[in-house]
Amino acid sequence: MSLPFPPTALASSSSGVLVASGSVLHLLPAGAAAASSTPAAADAKAEAAGLVRKIAVSPDGTLAASAHDDKMLRVWNLGSEITLRSERTMFKRVASISFNADNSIVVTDKVGDVYL
Repeated sequence: MSLPFPPTALASSSSGVLVASGSVLHLLPAGAAAASSTPAAADAKAEAAGLVRKIAVSPDGTLAASAHDDKMLRVWNLGSEITLRSERTMFKRVASISFNADNSIVVTDKVGDVYL
């Protein structure tokens, strides 16, 4: 896999690895990196505005959340393609993102406020 910029964030689940590089998200299915030294045909990618700073993948590997420099929180559907599911403006920059077991998203901002 060739990345346009150095990776800025990384998240994984049992179904694959999600890598943020600049404003681009790359999804590598589990085992794809070990199978070949050339980019995998199943590598999916999506581009969004704003540098990606934080990412998380749901426990079941079907959703991802990303936080960007433009203070946007975006939720993505993961599969053979990465598609935007929703987006929301945050008041402050996101400090961390994680998923609960029920796929709800937990976000903290730079001053410690927590959002579900």
